[in-house]
Amino acid sequence: MITDSVRKSNYTSKTGTRDEEKPLEQNALISIYTKKHNTTLAEMPSSAQRSRSELHWGVIGLGNIANDFILAMAYCRHPNKVVAVATSDSVERAHKFKQSVGLNSEEIKAYGNYEDLLRDPDVDIVYIATINSTHLPIIISALEHGKSVLCEKPMVLSSAEVSTVQMVQKTINQKEGRKLFGFWSCLFPSWQKIREVVRNGQMGDPKVVLVDFSQELVPEKRRDLSNGVCPLMDIGCYSVTFATFLFEGKKVVDVKAVGEKDEKGGGHAICYYNGLVSTNSTASVTLEMGNLELPERFWASTELRSREELQPNRKIEWKSEQFPFPESKGLFGLENPGDFVFHNSCGLNYEADHVWECIERDCVHS
Repeated sequence: MITDSVRKSNYTSKTGTRDEEKPLEQNALISIYTKKHNTTLAEMPSSAQRSRSELHWGVIGLGNIANDFILAMAYCRHPNKVVAVATSDSVERAHKFKQSVGLNSEEIKAYGNYEDLLRDPDVDIVYIATINSTHLPIIISALEHGKSVLCEKPMVLSSAEVSTVQMVQKTINQKEGRKLFGFWSCLFPSWQKIREVVRNGQMGDPKVVLVDFSQELVPEKRRDLSNGVCPLMDIGCYSVTFATFLFEGKKVVDVKAVGEKDEKGGGHAICYYNGLVSTNSTASVTLEMGNLELPERFWASTELRSREELQPNRKIEWKSEQFPFPESKGLFGLENPGDFVFHNSCGLNYEADHVWECIERDCVHS
């Protein structure tokens, strides 16, 4: 039985929750906990024979982002496969979701509750795509069932709940190690390239990061903070993550709503989000010797623009580098898969492949 008692400060026993999943706006902060093992995935316990290192996924919470995550697996380089899906209380809805995505194979199981999926020995890792307030108990229950976990953003709703996850992680670590990874956007080739330029210093140190993520969201659906649903959780986290992604390893000294003269010569990040209007939603970093920019819809951009001259009397000449998606290999051999819901969310394939690589290498950090 999954309950809500896990939200108390002390972790004591197997817990969780059962709540109605709802379509989520977009993928964001992601946490992955994986079991430490000394064998390959092919040697992990399973109820069915599989090709070497094939990673079997169970999907919990069947909204829009779950739809896109499953479809994105057609673009993976590594053998990732969905073997089960689950709603909180309805086998019929699980089957309906299967049909809408195109998972018509009888080998892909549909469950009417999360516990049955977590008990399935053929599931190696679960993807949690439920409403925000349910993440913590489901993460803990999945870990206690011995599953690796990939959770949608936000991982949890507060620093106190982060501490609870860490406490559980430490407890389980006594038996088998767990690891934390994160954030699908960071795995886009355009994001990796911009970090590479910043890291190698070819354009100097980053000085200013400007991020804007604004979309017209339905206000009524984002006023119940008890569910952890608000523009900050849905889109604002992208702005903050882009800044921390580039100011890698730098300690945040202060966060303010007003500006002041910087006497120390450090870097600045201006992170903006808005849930009432739509903007171009771009992100850029100004370095000592140039600019790098992810154009419209930066969180899933397949283009990186750069310029190396900052003199105001010089003509701005931008260079563009494209990062197209790989070709689809087909979805588990199935015909007529469904359609993506969100912008460029076939890029979730980078995330699934990264999880596969981390588990295969038994990484400690990503």
